Amino acid sequence: MERPIKRGDVYWIDFDLPIGKRPAVIVQNDIGNRFSATVIVAVITSALPGKSYPTDVLLPNGTLPKKNSRVLAGTIITIEKEDLKDYQVTLPEDIMARVDSALMASLDLEKYKPA
Repeated sequence: MERPIKRGDVYWIDFDLPIGKRPAVIVQNDIGNRFSATVIVAVITSALPGKSYPTDVLLPNGTLPKKNSRVLAGTIITIEKEDLKDYQVTLPEDIMARVDSALMASLDLEKYKPA
C-alpha cells in the first residue's frame, strides 16, 4: 500500500535545474494532498549562510540524515505528486508551527492573523 501524503512530510524531489535534487516539506493541507494531483512544497537546503531570514526555519541536528538543514519558506513550489521520490521523515508539530510562521511572513499573511 502506498503511504498517504501528509502535511509536514519530507520527501526527496528532483527539481531539475537550477535547484536539482533536494528534500522538501509538504506545506499543502491534507485535503488537497488527498484529492489533488499536485502538492505544494517548501524547499529544504543544507546551505547555512551566516545571515538568517524570517522565512527560514532551521531544523534541529539529526532531523534529516547527514546534514544540518533549513526550510526555505520563501521558496514554495507546486509539483506533481509523481515527482515525490523517497519519503524521509515527518516534521514534528513544533517545527511545522515555525514553518507556518515563516510561510505567513513570506506571503505577507501576518496582517490576517487573528488577534
